[in-house]
This record gives sequence, C-alpha cells and structure tokens, in this order.
Amino acid sequence: MPRKSPLSAEVAGDLRTLIATEEWEDGRLPSETELAKRLGVSRTTVREALWLLWSEGLLNRQWGVGTFVRGQKPEGVGMGQDFRAVLRDLITSAGYDPSIPNALIEQRPCPSEAAAALNLDEGQPVWFLDRTFAADSNPVVRFWDWMPLVINGRRVDPTATKDLEHDLISFLSESAGCRILRMEAHLRAEGISEEVAETLGRPVGTPIISAVQLCYDDRDRTVVYSQNFYTTDVLPMRLLRNLHR
Repeated sequence: MPRKSPLSAEVAGDLRTLIATEEWEDGRLPSETELAKRLGVSRTTVREALWLLWSEGLLNRQWGVGTFVRGQKPEGVGMGQDFRAVLRDLITSAGYDPSIPNALIEQRPCPSEAAAALNLDEGQPVWFLDRTFAADSNPVVRFWDWMPLVINGRRVDPTATKDLEHDLISFLSESAGCRILRMEAHLRAEGISEEVAETLGRPVGTPIISAVQLCYDDRDRTVVYSQNFYTTDVLPMRLLRNLHR
C-alpha cells in the first residue's frame, strides 16, 4: 500500500489557506524549498501536499516552469508538462522511489499507425522510445513513443530522456524550440499482451489501461505518437474533469 506521510493532508490544508489569503505573481507558488522552510516541514511532505491539491484540481503543475493556482497560469506557458513528470511526482508522493529500469531509444522504421499520425511515410526512419517507469523497482507503466528525426528543421536526439530528470516535453522545447500545447489520449481497458506483460511483470491478460496519445505543437502538428500501458494495482489512476462556468 502507498506510504503517504500523515502530515501531507495537514500541510495541504495550510497551503489552501495560503492560496486563499495571499497573492503571487501570475499565480505561481513559491518553490518547494521555500514552502518547506515557511511551513517547517520537509520538501517531501510539501511535494505530497502539492500532489493532493493538484489531484483536487486546485493547482496546475508545470514541470520545469513552476506550480500555479489553476485559472491563474500566465498565458504563453503552454502545456509545459509531460505526464511522465507527473508520474514521477505521483510515485514519489505515494512514498515510493521512482526509476526507469528499462529504456531503449533508437532509430527505427516508422510503423503505419505512427506514420499516419505524424504525417510521415511508412517505413521512414524515426526515433522510437521504449521506457518503463517503476515504483520501488516494481514496473508500473510502459511508454512507447515515436517522433521524427527532424523537428522545426533541427535534428533531435532524445537519448537524454532515459534519465528520470529529463521529460520529453521539456526536451522538445529545449532541443527543437517545439512548444507542445495539446495532448489527446484515447483510453481503453484491455488485457495485457505478452510483449508488455513481460516488461511490466504481470501475467498475460491482467487488466490494464492502455492509451494512444498524440502531442500537438503550436502549429497544430502532431510531433509525438505514443502508446502507453498503465497498471493500476500499485498506483491507482484518477480521472479529473473540471467544468468551466
């Protein structure tokens, strides 16, 4: 079972009070270090509390940019966050140590589904990223990503994303000036296939959530085509929908 700090809910309440009574430029909260010092708790406890508020829909966490009060994020920041960065924080907040035990990044011929989404020719060389995220060495999610070799006229090499600290969205922004503004995912429940089961350490047929995801840039071009496979026995998934009034 997840080992959450008993302080996290209390600190989340303190943060709600700060959000209600104080104003920050562009709605950006102070850093985790500053909040931890101010509240007299550890950064881990602050991170857990921020995750609770994010899951409630109060905050918008932008990896590499900051944490914002939802509805007060400045224009021009864009999406700025890869779910892989969210997943890393989720694993940490649940009391586990995140890691990427398996990572393969290489050039491959583009399969038909990815070619159609990326507006490329089938068989054209593309980058293929196969990464597995784990919680305390227990595999929980496997990501397959396909992306062009050249984006915005720049040749890219996503090898650095083998590292847990380098998410794909930040990599695209820094290496190709590519700003991801929208992600669209199609989810379905299915039994795990033999290929995916072996890496995730689950019996073939175990229920999982699979997703086909498209990442669109500020020119509405698909720049990443993904197939993702989520187990839910260690880290339960939660779908949050906010209705704008």
